[in-house]
Amino acid sequence: MIKVTDKYYISVSDCYTVYERSIAKSGKNQGSETFGNASYFPTMTMALNNIIGRIQKDKLSGDDVISLKEAIEILTDVQKEFTDIVKGLENYE
Repeated sequence: MIKVTDKYYISVSDCYTVYERSIAKSGKNQGSETFGNASYFPTMTMALNNIIGRIQKDKLSGDDVISLKEAIEILTDVQKEFTDIVKGLENYE
């Protein structure tokens, strides 16, 4: 499995599967690491683009009220962080 961030991972087999890592907060598995919310993609680039979107949503989904300008800055910052990675992969797919 490939660790992209502390929260998002990619598993590679017949396809590229994006997983979200979490720690169970209650129940018999409380405190255990779990991987869920899976999405499946035919290319690594598509999987990374999905993670970019998830991170953008995570950052925008807080309780704080922000301006449209601040939201666009957040979206742009996350996109810039991964742009070089995604461009580099396009040479291999």
